[in-house]
Amino acid sequence: LSDGRKIDSPRFLRRAEKKLKRLQRELSRKAKGSKNRAKARIKVACQHARVADRRRDFHHKASTQIIRDNQAVYVEDL
Repeated sequence: LSDGRKIDSPRFLRRAEKKLKRLQRELSRKAKGSKNRAKARIKVACQHARVADRRRDFHHKASTQIIRDNQAVYVEDL
């Protein structure tokens, strides 16, 4: 920001990697076309969706905070 502050990037995916790794491994062991594979695929998709939701929420909160703290916001192309 213009006052020198930096907003650190939260590591949502890095924190979720352990669970994603386990779910992906479980998915890869299922037989193609089976009901259990479909359920495992949904679990992996839900975990990815959780990471995406957390990222979206963080960006929304950070941008809202910047807007509330300042009267005007300018974006410059360097």
